[in-house]
Amino acid sequence: MAKENKSQKKVVKTVKTISSDSKKASVSKASRSTKSSGSKAVPLIFDKQNYIFMGVGVLFIALGLILMSGGGSDSPEVFDSERIYSFGRITLAPFLIIIGLLVEVYAIFKK
Repeated sequence: MAKENKSQKKVVKTVKTISSDSKKASVSKASRSTKSSGSKAVPLIFDKQNYIFMGVGVLFIALGLILMSGGGSDSPEVFDSERIYSFGRITLAPFLIIIGLLVEVYAIFKK
């Protein structure tokens, strides 16, 4: 009969008290011995507000690209210049894309 190997998880808890300037703080530390490598939380490069600005910039760019694509023609043999050269495709869409890019640059450089 073969013995079954059961994986056991060990939990070690350490509590330390540190006193400084009449303030006491307790620090608890728990470490687990598992097979996975100790993944640590990676600090974010930007603040929450920067990521919000980046999301807004991506939305502007996406909206500009959607407006630029527009709708298709009913017949491929007919050239409809009013649809292709409309205000939305020629003026508004590139303007929204440029605004989105400027918002992205602002989001990156904002401190």
